Amino acid sequence: MEFDFSKLGCGVNADFLRWLIEKYQPARAREFRRLYEYYSNRRYNSAAGQMQQAQIQGLPERIRGNSEKGIRQKEIVIENDIGWRINSMNDFLFGRQIRIKSLSESRNKGRRIESLLNEVFEANGGSEFFMSLALLGSVYGFVDILLRLEGLFEKNSAPRDIKLDLVPAERALPILEEGDSGRINCYLQNFRMDVNQAGNSGAGGITRKQIQVTELFSPELLQRFHNGRLVSELPCRIPELPVVHIQNISRPQSYEGASDVAELIALQDELNTRLSDRAFRVTMQSFKLYLAKGLEDPGPKEIMPGRIWHTWNQDATIEQFGGDSACPGEESHIDQIRAAMDKISGVTPLAAGVIRGKIGNLSSAVALKMTLMGMLSKNERRKAAYGDGIKQLCRKLLLAFDAAGIVKTSEEERKVEVVFADPLPENTTDKLNEAILKKEAGLPEEEVFSEFKAYSEEKTG
Repeated sequence: MEFDFSKLGCGVNADFLRWLIEKYQPARAREFRRLYEYYSNRRYNSAAGQMQQAQIQGLPERIRGNSEKGIRQKEIVIENDIGWRINSMNDFLFGRQIRIKSLSESRNKGRRIESLLNEVFEANGGSEFFMSLALLGSVYGFVDILLRLEGLFEKNSAPRDIKLDLVPAERALPILEEGDSGRINCYLQNFRMDVNQAGNSGAGGITRKQIQVTELFSPELLQRFHNGRLVSELPCRIPELPVVHIQNISRPQSYEGASDVAELIALQDELNTRLSDRAFRVTMQSFKLYLAKGLEDPGPKEIMPGRIWHTWNQDATIEQFGGDSACPGEESHIDQIRAAMDKISGVTPLAAGVIRGKIGNLSSAVALKMTLMGMLSKNERRKAAYGDGIKQLCRKLLLAFDAAGIVKTSEEERKVEVVFADPLPENTTDKLNEAILKKEAGLPEEEVFSEFKAYSEEKTG
């Protein structure tokens, strides 16, 4: 591959890029794929031609088997406790529509800004965009958003022509400032793309052709390479890098944030191992045997519903043994693993709608909040992280609108507020009474009625 980065001002050279693509990216991609496989637990064809689940890779060899060593596969039970926890967390964060509120002093201009931003988000999927944003962040620990602004500067364009791309972590290759992991000099995306052409499979057959696509984003230029050959070059339309980086949970001195999946993998493997051990034990012990003593007929006896054995021997007995016996230690260990996953993730079965016992004797709203305390506190941290990322995204979109002449804004007018809906059931009466008390106490109307999405008296212009 021959790359030419002489026009870029971020100091990238071809040798460093080749190292990133050939050495650094494959190792990162393997770990990121592993995280997503544990979340999705997808099924795939094994070498033996059987369908297997992704989490089987975490089971010990004595369970999953090894044909080369003559170890047969035991009963396998996979219960994906990671997937539903991640989905529940994202439902709490973006399960209900968020609201983008402009902080412009002009009411009319603020509404115009909100309308433009909402048009962009709706064109890119609306609520599904934000749910995908949270999912990628939860799984990988971070998520990057590419702003493709070319369509906004074409003839007869509209805000909906802006494309917001969520970059899968295995494709992302940020080039960071030396000594500052929080600053991105330029951004690289490298992946293989299927094209509508036939190619040689290497074994005399025909397969679909693939090309290697490399995209480089800088504050000056946007370049796209196919198999190392430059195919397009466009100027960057805003004076900043058109990339927004969001950490799921902040991790100092690191580009990647904390993944919600990575911390649960060890416990998920332990849970699957114990469930598989229990299934194997039940299989081997669930049969029953009957020992008959003192029966005259030495022939075989059929065991079936309604069958009666008879004898004249009053001392004859039939003893039953075998069957699945209770193992309290085994059940306790499995429950302890699940409890540990509850503590680490902060997500209890109640968050997914599974009620195992009494919530409490308090009022329903208070008891629910007490029960979901860990979940709600983690949700607040994620609100702050994703809220800041969405604010940064909105600011760059407004920069693009300014450059395109759609709406001129100052730095102060590009500030927005991201309003998240309360994930818990609302009691409108309590909220209204609270608003009345705030108003009687002399608080500003904007603060009093903010939860009711009402505009206060603002300066118009």
